[in-house]
Amino acid sequence: MSMALRFRREHFFLGALIIAAAFFYFWHLSRPDVLTDESSYAVRAIGMVDFDFGIQQPTPWEWAQEVPWWMRLSFHDHPPLVFLIQHFSIGLFGETPFAFRLPSVLAGLVSVWLVYLIGKRLWSAEVGYASAALFAFTVNHVWISRVGLQESIAIALGLAAAYCFFRGLERPKWFLGLGVFLGFGFLAKYLVLGLVPAFFALLLVWRRDLFRSRYFFLSIFLFLLVASPVIIYNTQLLRNFGHFDFQFSLLFHQNVPEWQARPGQESLGDTANRIRHFVPWLLEANSPYFLALAVLGMLVILVELILSYWSLLARQILGAGGVTRHSRFGHWSLALGSSSAGIGHWALAISFLVLFPFLVFVGPAYRFLTILTPWLALAAGYFFVRAGAWLRSPRVVSLAVALVVLGEAFYAANSVIVLEPQGNMPLAHSRISRETRSLGYNELESFIAKELAGKRPEIGITFDFPFAQKILRESARRGEAEGLEAVPWGIVYPDGINPSAQLWVLLRRITYSGWPVTTVSNFKNGGAEAFWQEIGVKKIYAINAFEDEAQTRGIAPREIKDPAGNVAFRVYEFALAE
Repeated sequence: MSMALRFRREHFFLGALIIAAAFFYFWHLSRPDVLTDESSYAVRAIGMVDFDFGIQQPTPWEWAQEVPWWMRLSFHDHPPLVFLIQHFSIGLFGETPFAFRLPSVLAGLVSVWLVYLIGKRLWSAEVGYASAALFAFTVNHVWISRVGLQESIAIALGLAAAYCFFRGLERPKWFLGLGVFLGFGFLAKYLVLGLVPAFFALLLVWRRDLFRSRYFFLSIFLFLLVASPVIIYNTQLLRNFGHFDFQFSLLFHQNVPEWQARPGQESLGDTANRIRHFVPWLLEANSPYFLALAVLGMLVILVELILSYWSLLARQILGAGGVTRHSRFGHWSLALGSSSAGIGHWALAISFLVLFPFLVFVGPAYRFLTILTPWLALAAGYFFVRAGAWLRSPRVVSLAVALVVLGEAFYAANSVIVLEPQGNMPLAHSRISRETRSLGYNELESFIAKELAGKRPEIGITFDFPFAQKILRESARRGEAEGLEAVPWGIVYPDGINPSAQLWVLLRRITYSGWPVTTVSNFKNGGAEAFWQEIGVKKIYAINAFEDEAQTRGIAPREIKDPAGNVAFRVYEFALAE
């Protein structure tokens, strides 16, 4: 087969894979409710405002009379890049789940392409194809590519950095790309730094001479340059308040009185609890079939590394031939049948040796475990290709890969796309299905958005913080300029609803528009009713609230159904007594 024909064939198969994955990732993308931390990111991304009603975790914006320039460089608990990307997406497509999930989808597709490139670079195009296909449709990657969290973008940037690193082992100029992508990965999520020890270990094993390369030092400079917004932000936090941001203050054991509550970390427990639950949580977050293939691949790689080492040692002792110096990487490499225990084997083995304890340290939450998925896919892809070599039947193995990928696609769809998963867990679907439920909150959001379209609050309310009052004034001026109708309305909703959905559907309307919104308990017992009457609110939308009173007064509800057709919410319109 000519090089040109092989090139076109490779790109055809890769393009077909990415198109199929895109269809899968976009399918009913907006249907699942906003039930995870994506609400916290999306709400802040709307106006790049570091405030999300975190009573237990206040932000530096709440401590300042005037928000200084450096507070806009990052956020108190996360770096700024994903917020910024979502901000532009929301600006294009509106305040919708599609808008803040779209960047994750695009990053997930880029990651599929990068897994192919890495597999091809480390072993062969066949390993790249098998790994990318498994990665594209395994449940853990499908899920993280369909939610507005940070991990999908961080994974794509981390893989880009890894690819530049592997290219840099041959041509050190690629280390410049390593520094840039690692810097942007750091700006997406600090978790990307877990790759750095693996890179250093691989250089020690494979190319120690590169530690003296000018490109190595330039890559460090480029990383620091790209990461400078977070560095400046933390330097200023330390200077003005005596501590770093939420994540780094935790890392360096700084006692921050305002951040005594750390719900995310507390839910993961201590180190012993994380070690004890690491494997169970890994099993819950992945397809058991995918994990089994990855384990087989890692076993094959470890066996080949051990045999390679002992074979080299024996030849050196006996003075036998057959040992050659690898011309591209400058390290000993031995042929083992049709395989070579080279850079790919070392890369995967060291990556797992580094990432597993790193994830125990940060906590093996489902979303954090997604950074393992590309490396697990590479191990599974390598196993399939080696199996083809052993069986001397690549076509049979190709068919097996296709069947496994199809099975993974059905498993992923049953876990995170369909309304109700069928079958038993974990054989038929993953526990991740609980993160992608559709309970009617999105339908409630659509109802409220339609009711408030073309309107603005006649009397806007906000918080005592100066930045919040500034946002309200800007919103009022913008509403007047756009000719929005001023209406004296408010919204009352029940206590105890999902906090993430509450933030996205209801509370964000206070921050950015000043709509009077409160819970039933605060309305009746917290003084909101009297206050609203005093400022002139004339009508309230009561969501699943005051139903007995509505029945007595003959007020019929407006029913809001979830995607399955069940009534999720009943909304009553009350005139507020003078």
